[in-house]
Amino acid sequence: MTARQTDLTENLEDYLEAVLVLCRQHGHAHVNDIARHKGVKKPSANSALRSLADKGLVVYEKYQPVTLTARGRDIAASILGRHQVLTEFFRASVGLKPKEAEDVACKLEHVLEDAALLRLLTVFERIKAQDSCPVCGAKASPPKQSASPKKTRPPSRRKTAKPPR
Repeated sequence: MTARQTDLTENLEDYLEAVLVLCRQHGHAHVNDIARHKGVKKPSANSALRSLADKGLVVYEKYQPVTLTARGRDIAASILGRHQVLTEFFRASVGLKPKEAEDVACKLEHVLEDAALLRLLTVFERIKAQDSCPVCGAKASPPKQSASPKKTRPPSRRKTAKPPR
């Protein structure tokens, strides 16, 4: 589901995803944890959670853990699934570093239409099965970059004692 299909902003979708992730990791999601996860201050998280509660996607009461409604859980699971698939695609097939793959996936998960995501998944599965891109022949996992050669020290300029005769 894209942001257009859920009638939510990308930001609110990210909050839903954060609640789901925290509930799966810790069994609950408190406002402080959600704010920390999103990298925002508590008032920002409170405002977003009130909006989600008004839309019937979370149960939000002061001083209580935030819980997802059935509809909120379905939307959050869809968003998280898209995020995970896109992250893996950009990491494994495109060769992005994990953080870069996460960042790109986080942006695309909200705007990529379902039909485009399904086609991307099809290509990804072919790449994994063939270990190369069916279109251009590129390897599924780019070769690991070799470490830079070790720098050697120039010989010491200290005078060494002559060995005894």
